[in-house]
Amino acid sequence: MTTRAARLWWFALMAVALGRAQPTITPTPDIPDETEEAGDYTISNSFEVGYRMSNIGGNHDVYRSSVNFGNGMRLFEEQLRINSKEGRGALIDNLSFHTVGQGGDPYRFTRLEIEKNGWFRYDMQIRENRFFNRLPSLWSGERGQWSERMFQNHDFRLFPNSRFEILLGYDRNSQTGPGFGSEAIPRDFGAFRNENFLRLTHDLRRQNNQYRAGFDARVAGLAITLVQAFDNYKEDTVYGDGSVLPSLSPNVQPVESLQRNEPIHGNT
Repeated sequence: MTTRAARLWWFALMAVALGRAQPTITPTPDIPDETEEAGDYTISNSFEVGYRMSNIGGNHDVYRSSVNFGNGMRLFEEQLRINSKEGRGALIDNLSFHTVGQGGDPYRFTRLEIEKNGWFRYDMQIRENRFFNRLPSLWSGERGQWSERMFQNHDFRLFPNSRFEILLGYDRNSQTGPGFGSEAIPRDFGAFRNENFLRLTHDLRRQNNQYRAGFDARVAGLAITLVQAFDNYKEDTVYGDGSVLPSLSPNVQPVESLQRNEPIHGNT
């Protein structure tokens, strides 16, 4: 056996030995939630708390318009589960609560589910978004908005998983918050003069409510669903004069008085 062949044979033996000695890598199993017993119920709860810190360089308005996370203590996430042991709780059989971003984050989410087997099931979701926009416009005027939008969904079901279920629901979509905008002053012949603008402040007040009622039925192998919805929309945004506010544009014209209201109410 030549010296080169002996070296190759020796390296091959070492590789096989090391391969057999190395333990097989397996994923770490998930640790189940710790549970506690309280009477006829099993309770599981977990939460994550921390401090959010941001150090911003550059344009602060651009950061707030795209990210908008601030400093402070936060409840990043919490999950609570309560389940009856035998599915025969006194008042409820299952409760699930989940929330994210509480304590000041601009994007928050909360969900709640409550169920009593055979009697009712309630589902709730709430989503909140805080929107900030103070970016320069593509034209000579300015616009800005600091609003909060909230979405709510509520669904209530009587006699779930039975042959006849009663459905009730309510949704709300609301938007509130201050802002401002600018409009060009029209010329005598209808065109706009880009050198002069009116600045308007506005306080957003928009809300849409939906009410639902219906039923699910199973008859002769058929599934029948009937739901009737009623929508109510209203907008009561209030406008005012914003010429006295600080501005980056030198062409905002002062006015002596300004009043502008455009309420909209409707049902469908």
